Amino acid sequence: MAPGFNAQAALETAKALAYPRLVGTAGERRAANFIIQRLKDLSRQVWEEKFGLHITPWHFTRLCLALGLADVILAWVTYHIVPAISLAALVFLLIIELCSSKCWLWLAAQKPRAPRLHSSNIVAELDTPPVGKEAAHIFILAHYDSKSQTISLPLRILALTLSGSATVWLLFWLGWGMISRTAETIPQGYPVHFPFVILIICGILLLIARTGNDSPGAVDNAGSVGIVLELAKVFRETPPAHLRLTFLFTGAEEWGLQGALRYLDRHRAELDRENTYFLNLDGVGIHDGRPVILQANPKSWGKEMQEIARKTGIPLSHLGLLPGLLALSRRYSICGSGI
Repeated sequence: MAPGFNAQAALETAKALAYPRLVGTAGERRAANFIIQRLKDLSRQVWEEKFGLHITPWHFTRLCLALGLADVILAWVTYHIVPAISLAALVFLLIIELCSSKCWLWLAAQKPRAPRLHSSNIVAELDTPPVGKEAAHIFILAHYDSKSQTISLPLRILALTLSGSATVWLLFWLGWGMISRTAETIPQGYPVHFPFVILIICGILLLIARTGNDSPGAVDNAGSVGIVLELAKVFRETPPAHLRLTFLFTGAEEWGLQGALRYLDRHRAELDRENTYFLNLDGVGIHDGRPVILQANPKSWGKEMQEIARKTGIPLSHLGLLPGLLALSRRYSICGSGI
């Protein structure tokens, strides 16, 4: 951690923000005002970028899940009667699983015609000596909204993993049977029924999940907001040489990364694609946890961070992102889930 970093102060900030902050609610607005005031105590260069929201990811997700369930049933009914139809249905299911996140990111990036709700991104530049254009521009960010869900994140990840594995298994055996052109090579009975049952159970489990405003959002993501605010205080006192730092607090992250999308769309022309990095903190504060890099862009700076962690003795893990988990990476090192 940066020299002079006050972990207790970061914790107190997280406690002060630990109340429900769903997008568009009074709690989210209260959190935004809190962050703005704290930043104004540190810098004169603080501003808020408001944006409208016209669509939520939940309707889109349920549409994909409903299509997927119908597709699974079609594949199950036809896998031995007309294997070609079953194979085509499973290929379509795999496409849905792999492409749903990118399709949502495209949909959410469209300009809202009649916003249903409003949120905002909060940006701060520290009052530090200017650096040259060749200096790397690093954004340190965290989202400040929260949500509750009827199904926990680990269970949702497990459902996505199982459904993906079951789809690949079925595609392999059904494809092998069609290549061999013998009915005996097409799996029968329990081995093939089991993955179909797994797919249907996982699909129904995800379909019935509901989102609300009942969580205080301490781990997701008040803890990270506390750390970013404390880092802003540290770097105001000891600014790093040859680096330009921007502190960004995004809204509507729990509505499908829409705050991050709006920020990139608004500032695309200003950012040097080869020299701009986003360090997104999310999910900080798990008891006895260890920091993890979840990386969407394989060309981003994860390896450099791992090397720094190794030299400083920080136990840092590095993972990719599962298909179906929202992540934003438009040639920038920014992702929906971070350290």
